[in-house]
Parts: sequence; C-alpha cells; structure tokens
Amino acid sequence: MYSKSYCSDCFRAQHFFDEKDLEYVEFNIEEDPKAFEKSLQLNKGMNKAPTILFKFSDGSEKVLIEPDRTELEEVAG
Repeated sequence: MYSKSYCSDCFRAQHFFDEKDLEYVEFNIEEDPKAFEKSLQLNKGMNKAPTILFKFSDGSEKVLIEPDRTELEEVAG
C-alpha cells in the first residue's frame, strides 16, 4: 500500500487490513522517493493515496486507488 501520513483513506484501509488480519506492506510516498515514483506509475501520473497493489498467488495483480470499504471487501474480503 502506497500511503501518506495524514491520509484518512489510508487509515481506513489500514484498519480494514488489520481488522481482517491481512498482511500488507506500507510505503509512505512522502518519505520514500522510489515509492512515490511507483505510486505515480500505478496512478498514470496522478498523486493519489492510498494506492493499493494486490498480488495474488496465481501471479495476477489488481490496483485500487482510494478504495472505499466495498471495493476492499470485493478484492480482499
């Protein structure tokens, strides 16, 4: 998850993952220039957070940008 320290949507996503006991790695795009660049790449040049890159066991990936709880449930539920 690519996040910002003051982002309420990021806090909501973190809470969702913690509540569901799902592992995630957080990259703060304010502090990590490489993470910021990756986030821009995933967002087609837009500075949006959270940007969540899901990687599945079958090798597929899914990106959610500023997802609400319903979108998180659909992908990671």
